[in-house]
Formats: sequence, C-alpha cells, structure tokens
Amino acid sequence: MNIILLLGIIAFNLTISRLNYNFFSSYGFSGKNLGSVIDLMPIVAIGCIFRSMDILSKIKHFSKYFYLLLLNLIFLLFEYDIFVNIPELRFSNVLLFLSAAVIFFILFGSISFDKIKNKKIILILMNITKFTGGIYYTHPTFLAYLVKLSSFFKKRNYINALLIYIISYCFCLIGSKLFINNKLKYLFI
Repeated sequence: MNIILLLGIIAFNLTISRLNYNFFSSYGFSGKNLGSVIDLMPIVAIGCIFRSMDILSKIKHFSKYFYLLLLNLIFLLFEYDIFVNIPELRFSNVLLFLSAAVIFFILFGSISFDKIKNKKIILILMNITKFTGGIYYTHPTFLAYLVKLSSFFKKRNYINALLIYIISYCFCLIGSKLFINNKLKYLFI
C-alpha cells in the first residue's frame, strides 16, 4: 500500500507541475496513452487506500444531511471553476476529477440498499448503472461527434451531460441486445 501511495503522490506532482504533459504530449497518440496512466494514478491510489481501509463499511451510517452535503459539493465542483485547469493528456482537470471521484465514491458507496423499501427505486438504480463500462468507453466519441454536429454541445452543462449519457446508454442497450449470445456484448456492459 505504501508503494501505491508513493506512486500516487509522485504522479500527482508530475501532473500538477505539468512535467507529465510536457514530456508525453510530444509523442503523439502513444505518448498520450502512457501519460494518461500517470494522470489517473492519483485516483487509483485513493481507490486502493479506501479499499484497504474498508471505508465503505465505515460510511454506511451517515445522516441524510450528509448526502445533501455531498450532492452540493458535486454541484459546486462542476458548476464553478474551483480549480485551475492544468493541461493534461486526456482529461481537462485532474483535481476536479480526483475530488469528484472521491465524493461520488463516498456518496454511492454509503447508500445502504437494504434500507430502501421501494423496489422501484432499486430497479431504477440497477437499470441506470447497468452499462457503466460501455457508457464510460463510448461517451467521448458521442461527445466529439455531437460537438461537430451542433454548437449546442460545446457548452459544458448538466443537460448536455444527461443527453450524452442517454445516447450512450441507448447505444449500449442496443449493442448488448444485438450481441447477447456473443462475447462482443462485453463491450457494452
């Protein structure tokens, strides 16, 4: 765990100091891929640390107001330019993503599904999270295409994020149905 923590700290410093960007950006596509690993290493380190601390079992007893605080933090992070944009190889702001990843992890990890009495809510949650991997992989492609198609999608806001999520979700739903008996279905889930 100490090695992972050390790698996370080194990677964070390389990203913030722009050394990572300056070194790997000149190597084209393969440089971006290698440099992106360094950009994401702090998030990996935090995830490993949370897992080793078994933090999910410790956060199951938060009050309802704590969830309101977390949702408010997410809103503030994405609505206002809290952090300075640092050039990165694939991501626009590692501090924003790092903060948001931690908050989302705590928010969704602390939800106790045993306490949810309404089966419809559980069904909705299960369905909207069904194609998480596929949505994550496809949304940048849809975003790039939609930005070229319409200037409406150049704005970064919640409506555009929701529309891209819905488009990506539908694509993954159709892809998983088309390839239900084929290993290609794993591209969509």
